[in-house]
Amino acid sequence: MDLGHVGSFSHATACPSPRHPALPARLSQGAGIAIVPESAARRSARTLRGLRLTDDWATRQLNLCARSFEALTLQAKLLAAALV
Repeated sequence: MDLGHVGSFSHATACPSPRHPALPARLSQGAGIAIVPESAARRSARTLRGLRLTDDWATRQLNLCARSFEALTLQAKLLAAALV
């Protein structure tokens, strides 16, 4: 998906792995979205919302997580819509 026409990203944060201990805290602070294992999504269920990914490439139980999907930037909302 080409999001070049939507706008530019003003800030990007990367974690080395979906299991990185700082990832749930960053998402809870509104850092955006992440694809994480189901176990990580369950552990963070009190502070994050999870959407199950059902495409064939998501053969593991992966979840897309964010503090609030309604509060995401347009770019992140488009990415979430394309993934779910």
